Amino acid sequence: MSEKQRQFALLFFINFFNFLGINSMNMLPAYLASLGAGTGLIGAFSTLPILILVIIVAVQLFRGRTYNKLLLLKIGFLSTFTGAAGMIVFHSNLLVMFLFYTLTGINYGAGFTNLFSMMYDITPDNKRRSYAAFFGISGLMTSGLAAVIAQGIYKNVAPHMIFLIPLGFSVVTLLLSLKLKPSCYVLIEEEKFTFSAFFSKKGIKALIFQTLVFGGGYGIFKTFIPVFTQFRLGFVDITRFFSFFTLVGILYRLVFSRFLDRFSRIIIQGIGFLVMILTILSMNWITQSYQLYFLGALYGMAHSMLFPTFSAEFVHLGDENRAAYNNIFIALFTIGITSSSSLFGILGDFFGLETIPYAISVFLMLAFFSLFSGSKRSR
Repeated sequence: MSEKQRQFALLFFINFFNFLGINSMNMLPAYLASLGAGTGLIGAFSTLPILILVIIVAVQLFRGRTYNKLLLLKIGFLSTFTGAAGMIVFHSNLLVMFLFYTLTGINYGAGFTNLFSMMYDITPDNKRRSYAAFFGISGLMTSGLAAVIAQGIYKNVAPHMIFLIPLGFSVVTLLLSLKLKPSCYVLIEEEKFTFSAFFSKKGIKALIFQTLVFGGGYGIFKTFIPVFTQFRLGFVDITRFFSFFTLVGILYRLVFSRFLDRFSRIIIQGIGFLVMILTILSMNWITQSYQLYFLGALYGMAHSMLFPTFSAEFVHLGDENRAAYNNIFIALFTIGITSSSSLFGILGDFFGLETIPYAISVFLMLAFFSLFSGSKRSR
């Protein structure tokens, strides 16, 4: 095994343990509600890590250069340790908890962006999509496992002890990060990032739109699957959808990731968007709970086609500013998730829940056709 392969494996496990800690906070809304928090405050807690990610990316972009990636990564792990410890101590004080939760949000922004960026530093340029797809398995694997761990501690130990999970895994990730060799990575990029150069890239506006819509589609699933199952089936069921989303996503990446670099991104993303449209429209046709397995499987395939190809395309465009362009992709994808949940939720309030899949499908179809407007540039 070469040194770069060892470093890739190390990054893979760091990302795995880091997202185990992050995703374990899926029980946080229930805990906040038990303390008497309203939906507004719960929403503020939920969006805080996303806001911090966007701020971290924006600061670096306006600065023109990224900060030392390894240093920022370690700061993120330390901030999670401090924030989680504070939330354990002040577990009954909502205001103080919110302040400490801000610290854990630093890790979400620093970890999500820099781990992917460092992965690209040590992977071959012509295999970025396949490596990104395989690397993403480390995050996908945590969804179900984190839920089981968090729910077990919440019910069988004490609700506020769920904060021990990110605290413990922050120690693991920090120790593993000490094994990362700075010489293998481009920790500070020499080329200064400029917005004028970014927006002058051919096809960048279409790529921005496609990424926002892709994130928006994911946001619809993440937010409204519980609502749609209640509406269509009479009870909330998220396990079937997300278990098969995770399972198929992992299997698809394991089996087909090697082929992602062999086909044009137009073909890959075109199929991905069409499958995504079919899956979202099918939300209105749910009559039996077993259908959720098929929807989860379809979206697991679509997501595994779209995420690595979009990520690699941004990095390809900004080769001289890999980290900056990678961070922009992650920020745009995250903004798409957040904005769609709010905007389409309002649409559903006014025109009915069933209008949401039709509305987002219009945007997904526009994103599909916009793929062909830059086909001469795309690889």
